[in-house]
Parts: sequence; structure tokens; C-alpha cells
Amino acid sequence: MGVVVERLLPLGNDAPAAVWPRTPKPIALVHVTLSRQKDVSMLKNFYLLAMIIGTIVPWLFFGNFFLTEGVNPARFVSSLFVNGAAGGFSADVIISLVIFWVWSYADSRKHDVRPWWIVLPASFTVGLSLALPLYLYLRADSSPSA
Repeated sequence: MGVVVERLLPLGNDAPAAVWPRTPKPIALVHVTLSRQKDVSMLKNFYLLAMIIGTIVPWLFFGNFFLTEGVNPARFVSSLFVNGAAGGFSADVIISLVIFWVWSYADSRKHDVRPWWIVLPASFTVGLSLALPLYLYLRADSSPSA
């Protein structure tokens, strides 16, 4: 755990006029921060948990669909838009997924996330609920390249 001490000067007109222009008195604030390594480790654990939940929950629904309907991709896609509510959610997720692909590709180049492409099969086999935390997990150790 690291400790950061910052020196701040008084702001505004809260100091007497005779003191403020000549000798401002610094105020010390102490901030206790976790190390970057611990922060990254906690985030990666969260992303890992999100990947697990984001895979299991959709596949509970997908599995039920495939058990009752069989493996029928055309029926699956048509079921995504079976009514207004389902269609709205499906359109929202598809649009968000495309935006995520574009953003994550550009971001992966900036942060040198080499296995970026792995979000594509994750997107098609599960969805954004796996692809997003997977990408963030891969990105957690990286830093912007110059």
C-alpha cells in the first residue's frame, strides 16, 4: 500500500486578505492508495467472474432453446425478433456488439492487446456478456503505447 502526500494551497477568499497574497499556508492531505498491481489483480478477478457469469447465464437460455427447438440457426435468428420486446433487445445488443468490435480493435492497437481477435469467437458463441469482460481482462495488464 502506498501513501501519497499532496500539498494544497487554500482556495478562494477564506484566508485573510493580509495573509493570502504574501504567505499562503499549505494544507497537507494524505491519500492512501492501493498499488497498481493490486488494483489490476482485483480488476482481473472481477473480469474473470464477469466472464463466467456472462457465459453461464446466456447459455442457460440458449441451451433451453436448443433442447426444445434443436440446432436450427434460422429458427434461432428469427426468434431473436419474435416480438417488439425481443427485437428491441436483440437490436440493442447487435448494435452494441458492432460498436464494441470497432472500439476494441482501435483500443487494442493503442494498448498493444495482441490477442484482440479472440473477442470475435467469444461474441459469436456467447455474446457481448463474454466478449467485453474478456477484452477488459486482456487489456488490464497493458499500457498505452507511444
